[in-house]
Amino acid sequence: MRVWLWRSRQITALALVATVMFLLAHSAARVWQMNGVAANSFAAGLTAVMIFQPFMDELIAWPILFIHLTWISLVLFTLWSLVRLVANPTKGRWVWLAAIAAYGSMHFMGLGAAVVAATALIFCGLLFGIQRGKLNEFRPIKSQLKLALIFLVVVGGAHAFCMVLLPSNPPPPVSSQNLHASFAQAVALVALYPLAIATSFGGVNSILPVNREVFGDPWPFGIAIAAAAIWIGLRFYRVALSRRTPATLTRLVLYAFSTTAFLGWVIMVGIREIYETDRLGDYGFLVGPRYIVPISFLLVGILLALMLPLLRRGSSVTAALSVLIVAAAFWTHYNYDKNVYLRTRLLRGVSHVEAWREIVATARESRNAHLKVPNLPMATLSEGFNFLDLKFFEPILRDDLQLPAGEHCEFIDWVTYRERERATYDAAVPSLRKVIETLGLEETAGSRHN
Repeated sequence: MRVWLWRSRQITALALVATVMFLLAHSAARVWQMNGVAANSFAAGLTAVMIFQPFMDELIAWPILFIHLTWISLVLFTLWSLVRLVANPTKGRWVWLAAIAAYGSMHFMGLGAAVVAATALIFCGLLFGIQRGKLNEFRPIKSQLKLALIFLVVVGGAHAFCMVLLPSNPPPPVSSQNLHASFAQAVALVALYPLAIATSFGGVNSILPVNREVFGDPWPFGIAIAAAAIWIGLRFYRVALSRRTPATLTRLVLYAFSTTAFLGWVIMVGIREIYETDRLGDYGFLVGPRYIVPISFLLVGILLALMLPLLRRGSSVTAALSVLIVAAAFWTHYNYDKNVYLRTRLLRGVSHVEAWREIVATARESRNAHLKVPNLPMATLSEGFNFLDLKFFEPILRDDLQLPAGEHCEFIDWVTYRERERATYDAAVPSLRKVIETLGLEETAGSRHN
C-alpha cells in the first residue's frame, strides 16, 4: 500500500483547512478594523489552536476521515464567503460561492444539511433587511440573493429529502420511551458540547467515559443555553440593522451561521439516536474525534463574533497574545502526542500498515491456491464504520496485487468461510490466521454467538 500517498492526501487536506481558517479569521479581523500585524497574528493564533488541537491526530491517521477534513474546508469557505459578502455588498460572486460551498458540504457529510440551513438563514436575513430598507447597500445583489436562496432550498431540500427517504437500511420502529430519551440526550448536547470541545483541546476528553444512563440529565441546561443563544442572535440582528456597519453585520453573520448550524446538528443527532441507540455507547459524540473536531470548526463563528469586539482596540496586546497562543497550541499538541495519545489511541495498538500488508498477503495466498479471498470484516480498521468489509476496498487490493486491468478479486462470504471452508483455508492460507488475530475477528465472532 502506498502509505506516502495516503499520508500526503491527509496532510494536504489539513493544509487546506488551515489556509481557509486563516483567511476567515484574517478577513473578520480586518472588518473589525484591526491593523495588518494584529490581524495576521490573530488569524495565525486562532488557526494554530484549531489545527493543533490534539484530536486532529485521528483525522490525519484515518484515511477515511479525509471526507471530514474536506467537509471542514467547505464549511470554513462558506463562512469566509459570507464575511467577504458583508465587506463587499455589491459583489454577487460571494453569494454564489457561499451557496455552492454550502451545498457541496452535503456531499461529504450529512451534517452539510445544517450548513445549508445556516447559509439560507443568512440570505433570508439579508433579504429581510433589504425589504425593510435597512440594508440598501445589498440591493444591487437582491436578485442574486433570491436565486441563491431558491437554489439552496430546492436543491439542498431535495438532497436532504433523499437522505431521509433512501437510507441503506430501513429504520426500526420507534418507541415512545426511546423518543423521549433521544430528545433529552440531544438537548443535553447543547450544554455538554462546549465543555467537551474546551477540554478536548488539552486531550482530556479522550480518557473520559460516557455513561449513557445519565447522558441526558443536563437537558434543562441545554434548553436554557439554546434560549440564551437565540436571544443573543436576535439582539445582534437588531444592532446590525440599527447601526448598519460592516463590523456589526459581520458579527451577526458569524454568530448566526455557527449557532444555526450547531442547533441543526443537535436536531440531526436527536433524529439519528431515535433509530441508532447504540452509537453513543459505542463511540460517543462527546469523545469521538470525528465528531469533536468538525463541530469545533462549526462553532468557530461564535468564537470570532465574541472575541473580535474585545480585541480590536488592543492591537499590540492581541499580537503578543497570539504569539503565545501559537506556542501553547504547539506545545499542547506535542505533549499530547508524547504522553497521552499512545495510551488512548484506538485499534488496540493495531497498525494500519502492518494489518494491510497481512491482508494483501492473505489475498495473494488465496488466489495462488485457487481459492476465493475471504471477505474480512474491516470494522477494526474503519473508524466506527462497522458495515465495511474487504470487498469495499477491492480497488486498493487489486492495485497492491498488481492485477491486470479488468481482472477482479472473487470473495467468499466471511460466515461461509468460518462455517464451511475454515480447514481448507487454514492449510492453504497461513497468513489468514495472523490477520484474524490482528483484527480480533475471533473475539468478534465469539461475541456474535453469545
